[in-house]
Amino acid sequence: MKSNKIYYALIIFQLIFITLESGNDPIKLENNNVFRTDLIANEPKTLNFTKTEGIFNISILSLNKKVELTFTDVSPKPYDGFQIPQPTYFTEINFTSNINQGKITFSSKVNVSVEITSVLSKGDYNKDPYFYNKTNHELDTEITMSSNNFIIFLENENSTETFDMKFKFNEGNNIIGKKATYGFLYLPNENNQYLALGKHYKDSNIGNLSDHTIDKLEFELKAKHIYYKKQNQDAVKTKFAFIFSIDSDKMVGTYSFSINSEIINIFLIVSIVIALVFAVITFFLIRRKQSAESANIEGNENLLKTDKGEGEGKEEKGENEKEEKEEGEEKDDKVINEDNAEQEQKKIEAAEN
Repeated sequence: MKSNKIYYALIIFQLIFITLESGNDPIKLENNNVFRTDLIANEPKTLNFTKTEGIFNISILSLNKKVELTFTDVSPKPYDGFQIPQPTYFTEINFTSNINQGKITFSSKVNVSVEITSVLSKGDYNKDPYFYNKTNHELDTEITMSSNNFIIFLENENSTETFDMKFKFNEGNNIIGKKATYGFLYLPNENNQYLALGKHYKDSNIGNLSDHTIDKLEFELKAKHIYYKKQNQDAVKTKFAFIFSIDSDKMVGTYSFSINSEIINIFLIVSIVIALVFAVITFFLIRRKQSAESANIEGNENLLKTDKGEGEGKEEKGENEKEEKEEGEEKDDKVINEDNAEQEQKKIEAAEN
């Protein structure tokens, strides 16, 4: 009874993992993962896998464009009419038939590093938590998303330096506490069916990615990449992209995001600077006006004092002139009275004689 439990446990273990056999040193690859390994010249490696429920999208990529991989065994044949791509620096193999077990054996003529990506798809991308929705690079536009993951392919690494993003989730999204991985990376093509979760690229140091633990329904992310104004030296991975990936094996529901344009950000900064300049100019103009008004008030007060002093002086002068005139008139009256008295006296004396 105990041995049967161990036997069934081993079967379940095989259903969960894909094993890459390499001599006596096997490497285990999860259903959704990406990792790198080294191939020794002319030494075949076999990727064994067991299918669960879904489709394995497997990508085996030579990281040297000049080194081609040779596939010597792909079995069983996934479906009628399937053909293994011609040996090239990368190939993608999509197993869509109802098979229980399979393997891929490959090798190279020289030593080379290989990147292997495995994504277990459930077939219905609307219900696939690992699927990447491909969307356009639209600025200042709210985009509604129903996939846990999305990718934006950009023209080149100099098309943008920073993504200033706003996210809005609904209360029923069950998103609080989950981790999101986001950032920029190079990919060999624009086939979004062979993309692993963002956390796997970050763990393998592929791309320029960051983590964010979601702690509220609305939040902002700012992603700045290291490739800006630098020429891509990778001859194999030539497609530049931004990814956002939620680490979840269940769908989180509909949400929205938007990317603010750098022009608006610059416009806001310039507007703030202009407003500050006008504020400073207005401040100095007000101060200058206040100083001028103060000077005018002081000048008017001095003028009033001067006018008042001159007025008082004129009044005093007028009163003096009036007094002098009255005194003169009194003197004239006195002289006239004296002359009249003298003439009267002469008349009297003449009459007496």
